[in-house]
Amino acid sequence: MPQSVGFFSQWMMGDWADRDAINRNADELADVEQQQWTLQQTIDKQRGEIIQLRAMVMAVMEILVTANIADNATIEATAQRAYDALVPRPPLSIPAAGRHTPPSTHLTTCIKCKRSVPATSTTITGNGEVCDACV
Repeated sequence: MPQSVGFFSQWMMGDWADRDAINRNADELADVEQQQWTLQQTIDKQRGEIIQLRAMVMAVMEILVTANIADNATIEATAQRAYDALVPRPPLSIPAAGRHTPPSTHLTTCIKCKRSVPATSTTITGNGEVCDACV
C-alpha cells in the first residue's frame, strides 16, 4: 500500500519525510514487480507444458484412429465424460415454484450431457444438438 506523509511528519521532518515515503513506496513497487515477473515466468512455463500435453494427446488420438482402435466420436465422448467427472457443472436453473415450461417450448436432449433442455438453448452440430452449457 502506498505510503503517504502525514501533517505531523511533514511538519517535523520536512523533505526527509517525503523522501522516506518515496523510498518505501519504491521498495514495495520493486517487490510487486518481482512477484509479477515470477508469475509471468510460471504462466509461460505452464503454457509450454499445456502445448506439449495437447500434442501428446493429439498424437495418441491419431494413433488410436489410424489403428482402428477407436473413432473420433468415441474418443470425444470418452474425453467429455472424463472431463465432466473432473469439472462439476453448475446445475441448470430450475423454474420458480408454480411456474412450468410453457407448452410452446420445444425440449430436446443434449447429446453430451443427456439433459433435457429448451431447443433454443442448443447448438446443432454434425453429431446432434448440444446444450449451451456443453458447448
